[in-house]
Amino acid sequence: HLVVNPTYAFSENNSICQGQNYPWHGNTYTNAGTYLANYTSSTGCDSTYTLHLVVNPTYAFSENHSICQGQSYAWHGNTYTNAGTYLANYTSIKGCDSTYTLQLVVNPTYAFSENHSICDGQSYAWHGNTFTSTGTYLANYISSTGCDSTYSLHLLVNPTYAFSENHSICDGQSYAWHGNTYTSAGTYLANYTSSKGCDSTYTLHLVVNPVYLFSENHSICQGESYPWQAITYTSTGTYFADFTSSTGCDSSYTLHLVVNPTYAFSENHSICQGDSYSWQGNSYTSGGTYLANYTSSTGCDSTYTLQLIVYTVQIGVTLTGTELMANAMADSYQWIDCNNNFTTINNEINQTFTPTFNGNYAVIVSQGSCSDTSACIDILTIGIEDNVINNVIRVYPNPISNEFIIEFIGYPTSCKFDIFNSIGQIVFEGHLIDKTVVQTSTFSAGVYLLKIELDNHFELIKLVKQ
Repeated sequence: HLVVNPTYAFSENNSICQGQNYPWHGNTYTNAGTYLANYTSSTGCDSTYTLHLVVNPTYAFSENHSICQGQSYAWHGNTYTNAGTYLANYTSIKGCDSTYTLQLVVNPTYAFSENHSICDGQSYAWHGNTFTSTGTYLANYISSTGCDSTYSLHLLVNPTYAFSENHSICDGQSYAWHGNTYTSAGTYLANYTSSKGCDSTYTLHLVVNPVYLFSENHSICQGESYPWQAITYTSTGTYFADFTSSTGCDSSYTLHLVVNPTYAFSENHSICQGDSYSWQGNSYTSGGTYLANYTSSTGCDSTYTLQLIVYTVQIGVTLTGTELMANAMADSYQWIDCNNNFTTINNEINQTFTPTFNGNYAVIVSQGSCSDTSACIDILTIGIEDNVINNVIRVYPNPISNEFIIEFIGYPTSCKFDIFNSIGQIVFEGHLIDKTVVQTSTFSAGVYLLKIELDNHFELIKLVKQ
């Protein structure tokens, strides 16, 4: 059996740029050419590798140019203003470097500047010209490299200075100016020589603004208030309000406030019922509180108050049997005989009085400084036999409410009866026939006397109305 084994032949085409190298099958190549590498295969036959290497060129271009300071140079898409070496790198169609080099020189331009000053009215000679006014002047030349050489003159004409100032102060203040102190309004001058040797005159127009002092006198009445400068005052005193005027000076307001008193006078007086009391031009007979209002010399209220008490003496008298009793709790009592020209009865000065004789009696009741006399009351039963009428007449109920009954007991007849109140007044008159019902719903509560007359006798029976 015969086997024919193959031989191998491999070929490669590659390129590099000038200055580069190409590693291939254990060797490094930098030059263009055809290179071989021979091997024996695993079957013992030839294997040949061939390299076709091309070295492509790189390009380097150099340019020299110059500009003047302040100018620019456009090159390969960029603009340059400074001296230097500039590169522009490209890749050729073979993929290799193409380098452009610019050597740029920037030639100087010359700018010379001078500062000079003169006084107003003087002149300055410069580069063939004479100048008298403040300004900047130029002289232009071309240097040996073709660039500008510029000379500048900054000329200052110093004036004779006249400075004017307006200032104001407040009255009482001072203003310091150029080594002097001024307190009065006026125009003031200060003359100097400037640092440039020229005249300088300073003028001060000084205004002295006034300060304001306002004073007010006011008065109010006690209990009133006084609003002033946004504050309300109620007490006597001196108050201040300080402001600043439109010119920045003090405006002081002073309030002298007087609180005038109001007067309140109170009097307590008493009179007896039936009397009158004259007070502040009026006459009063009833108890109460009375006012009299006046205005004082300062325009404020003066109020007078009268507390008037009218004492009423109670003069009621209660008759019980033949005993008379004054109803009032008084300071003193004096019993009198109405039938004897109202003569006082000796030693009868107690609240109760029991007469020893039939008659007509009253009592003088004194309370404080007031006195009054009760009505006269008849006493007619002294010496009359007891129980003459009580045996034949019955009165019930007693105490009474709205009615009571007068009834004969086994003694059919008729008789007259009267009912007296506590001051001896007849409040009811009637006739008793067998049995009589007396309506008392209109009677006031108190003690009453029932007087019954029968067969020339009469009986007084005490009734109590509830």
